[in-house]
Amino acid sequence: VFIEAAAEVAAAVPKARFVVVGDVVPGSEHFLEPLKTRVQELGLAERFIWAGYRQDTPEVMAALDALVLPSTLPEPFGMVLLEAMATGQPVIASAHGGPLEIIVAEETGLFFQPGSAPHLAQAMIRLAENPELRRQLGRGGKKRAEQQYSFAAHVTAFEMLYESILTERNMIPR
Repeated sequence: VFIEAAAEVAAAVPKARFVVVGDVVPGSEHFLEPLKTRVQELGLAERFIWAGYRQDTPEVMAALDALVLPSTLPEPFGMVLLEAMATGQPVIASAHGGPLEIIVAEETGLFFQPGSAPHLAQAMIRLAENPELRRQLGRGGKKRAEQQYSFAAHVTAFEMLYESILTERNMIPR
């Protein structure tokens, strides 16, 4: 889906480049070859970077204009979205699974119809052509990541949960 969308984006945005970060698990290398072949067939080889597995997440995120999570099956959570949001990067994700809970549409990121390369391409082109929207979504995402998903937010949520349980059981005065 990402590769097919990239072909549409490349036609509309001549300077666009595409980075694929991550790798297949050992023994599953055969899944990667058809993807690289498709990139070649579409004439996009010079515009694609296959970064492989990386541990320098903050540096990788800083090098992107936006992060795309094009899952065709629902992600249970989508930690990579929070990592990008925490660094102020705008995100685009399939509208199913965990991303529906993480992203606030048009405030912290964009959604596209799962499996739809044309819809993904529209979202990517929209961000490529609108730097102010990228900045706005990046700021909104960073704020949401800090308020909802930071360590401090989790501690506060647990404190409130324990307090409500103890209050409900009359173990602490109201």
